[in-house]
Amino acid sequence: MFRNEDCNDFLRLKEEIVYLEQCKVCIYDVWYPVPRKMAFYGEEGLKYTFANNTFTAKKPVPIVKKYEDYANSLIQMEKELNFCVVNEYRDGLDKIGLHKDNERDLNSLYPIVSFFFRSYERHNF
Repeated sequence: MFRNEDCNDFLRLKEEIVYLEQCKVCIYDVWYPVPRKMAFYGEEGLKYTFANNTFTAKKPVPIVKKYEDYANSLIQMEKELNFCVVNEYRDGLDKIGLHKDNERDLNSLYPIVSFFFRSYERHNF
């Protein structure tokens, strides 16, 4: 069951997030298109590197800031989380296999917090 707020947040995500152009990642010396849309938000000057790509954080848009604040209220750590990766999987073809986020940019003392939004299309048969 969805709350109205959840539906509004989903629409805000669609409106506010600015995704990168299609990028590629290097895995075992082979370049592949990233199978999803991606955006990076966080503290000014922060960078995040994975699969031989380095991404610079943009200032968080309001909907990202809302969920960043919510995540920090959940984990209640000494320092707040300071970087957000937004992924949009457009359809059943956009996916990523099982993996472990072990990039050097990550602090192993802090959790990775995930929020999942899914749109359901109504079909009339």
